[in-house]
Amino acid sequence: MAAQTSKIDDVAATDFETLTSFVMKEHANQELVVFLNAMQTSLKFIVRAVRKAGIADLYGLAGTENSSGDDVKKLDLLSDEVMIDCLKKSGACALLVSEEQEEPIVVPEATRGSLCVAFDPLDGSSNIDCNVSTGTIFSVFQKTSEGEPCAADILKPGTDMVCAGYCMYGSAIDLCITFMNGVHRFTLDDSIGEFVYIGPLTFPAKNKTIYSCNEGNYQLWDANIQQSVELFKNPSDGSKPYSARYVGSMVSDVHRTILYGGIFLYPADKKSTKGKLRLLYEGLPMASIIEQAGGVASTGMFQGSVQRILDVVPEQSTTAARSSWAASVTAPRSLLSTIRAWRNHTKHRPRFGVCEESTGVMKREEGRGGGKGRAKEGSGYRWSLESCSRPTEPWALVDSVGFYAPRQFYDAVFGPF
Repeated sequence: MAAQTSKIDDVAATDFETLTSFVMKEHANQELVVFLNAMQTSLKFIVRAVRKAGIADLYGLAGTENSSGDDVKKLDLLSDEVMIDCLKKSGACALLVSEEQEEPIVVPEATRGSLCVAFDPLDGSSNIDCNVSTGTIFSVFQKTSEGEPCAADILKPGTDMVCAGYCMYGSAIDLCITFMNGVHRFTLDDSIGEFVYIGPLTFPAKNKTIYSCNEGNYQLWDANIQQSVELFKNPSDGSKPYSARYVGSMVSDVHRTILYGGIFLYPADKKSTKGKLRLLYEGLPMASIIEQAGGVASTGMFQGSVQRILDVVPEQSTTAARSSWAASVTAPRSLLSTIRAWRNHTKHRPRFGVCEESTGVMKREEGRGGGKGRAKEGSGYRWSLESCSRPTEPWALVDSVGFYAPRQFYDAVFGPF
């Protein structure tokens, strides 16, 4: 990655990879190339507006609410208008769903393509006025119905997505995209006005112990969620406590979780019993990126079972995702403490193993199912279990817990999805 990024600073270099050249080389879908060209144009407009918000009097509320009932900022409306205009004119889109719009937008037939796009134009906009990082999130589906675009073209599980991504407006402008073949990271170079490819985005091999949630909602959470957060701060096994980091912008918090490792959670609570994250333009695209970066995205216990977020079908464009957890690629002891606490509290005893860091030996735990566990050589806290039956009610056993976790950890504890 260093070799790639160093080229952009060499004024004589001409062979660095931009977003457009990367997508044209990697993807055969020309309509998707056109779409991403329009998308990056809208993102550059939003970058300009965010940077000039104070000068251009774009701070503050617009005096309206969006489709989810949130107060709308002036920059929310401007970002929404810019994205809709760019995507409608691209000739690649058939249907647009925005957080700021009550109804889906059907693109006029004269400029209509076959892509259906859902987006949150400015995620974390409550942070705008204090100059904290914000972002844009989007998901892309292929139109499959005959005739006029309709709800069925976009109310699909995340497994049907052809593309998903987010752009973070921070000290640098990072655009992270997946075509379901890994996550690709681009950074905006202002000197040439292009997003430059800087390499793949994955969870690190060695992860930090960080938890990220809005503890202001603590009193509204279920007791088990409260208990788990307490265990992150005060592990019962005496291991190192987690550090707390919370921006309040999902793009920023998830981006940091992927880069550093850690746990991100946004639990459903007494006020938002079905969760707050919207599936189409928050839950599904972020779940896809988490999985493609090496993690797992799960609803937790939802409608009687633990489900993969990408398998959930939105009922309407504003359907909320269940609450969410995020965990690093390797699993620290305090996360195991949480499982033990839930297991003991519910008398439900799933089988799992604890990989002793010093010896790499799998320590067996009493529980349901048979089989012998073994640690992968040199894997630290990464595990595999042989012939381990999956419990019928894995993880939290309460109706308002969601879970983002490393695939190796989830498979080791509960078996594969």
